Amino acid sequence: MRTAKSRLKWYTKRDENKIKTDEAKNNFEAMIYTMRDWLREDENALYVEESASAAYIEQLTEWEDWLYDEGSNLMYNVYEDMFKNMTKDLNSYKARRSLSETRPEFVQKTNEALDKMKEVMEEDFESAATQEEKTDVIDKISEVKTWFNDLADQQ
Repeated sequence: MRTAKSRLKWYTKRDENKIKTDEAKNNFEAMIYTMRDWLREDENALYVEESASAAYIEQLTEWEDWLYDEGSNLMYNVYEDMFKNMTKDLNSYKARRSLSETRPEFVQKTNEALDKMKEVMEEDFESAATQEEKTDVIDKISEVKTWFNDLADQQ
């Protein structure tokens, strides 16, 4: 009876590992296709250097071949790790795209806020103790705006 229970436990664990491995392997393979498609889309070319994109696509092809050859019988944790790393890369590329798309609005709103601060300081003399302090704050706002726009232009 003990031997039967032990054997049943072993088979259950083996089946669980097989299911986890199949799922992880499928997820990894799907991520290969997802990443390759994303890198090949013309609209995403701005966010990944061409040489890096070509190298990554070549790596994806190698991983796909590996998946059906040497990598076909590994444990699920290997596929999960590779999936996580690739997902991290894809997310960073997507973040670049998102940042690039939202950046102009951010720069515009920041400049508007700095302009509004400057206007308020110029109009509201009572908020400053002295004319010198008021001038100092206005100058600092102008410096921040110049610094910010220089950084935005460099990017």
